[in-house]
Amino acid sequence: MEPCTAGAKAGKHVVCEKPLEITTSRIDQMISTCKKFDVLLSGIFPRRFNPATRILKDAIKDNRFGEVNMADDYFKVWEFDDETEADEIIRKEFMEQSSSGGAGAAAPSAIDFSWHTRNYEDIVAAIVNKGKPKITGEEAIRAVALITAIYESAVSGGKRVEVN
Repeated sequence: MEPCTAGAKAGKHVVCEKPLEITTSRIDQMISTCKKFDVLLSGIFPRRFNPATRILKDAIKDNRFGEVNMADDYFKVWEFDDETEADEIIRKEFMEQSSSGGAGAAAPSAIDFSWHTRNYEDIVAAIVNKGKPKITGEEAIRAVALITAIYESAVSGGKRVEVN
């Protein structure tokens, strides 16, 4: 939080790696400081710029999987409640797609840096055009709120925790 605050006070736009901070209250302070000094606060969330992630998010939003209570970030099989012709195209393009050679995230080839490039291009465009990037402080805080809710649920024996 301190580097963000110092940068904002110096009139510099702030770009943070995820998570922006460890608590939502600290991220709220970062958001407030950046607003006060009229600078942009954005996060690095390259997975959000992956076409497969966008398709998955749209499928969840359209209720294609039914009610989603939990999701994992690895899908071996894509199954939809109501099959469409596009589903087979999605499966062929994104299922079992990996260039990591089995080393996982430890292998440099496992990371598609084009997602990072799209993330940075979005931030630069927002600065140049005086607009908002896709990943604002308000958007980035949601990741920490979700993680916090997962911990709260685990501590309470699995009780459902609402995320605002």
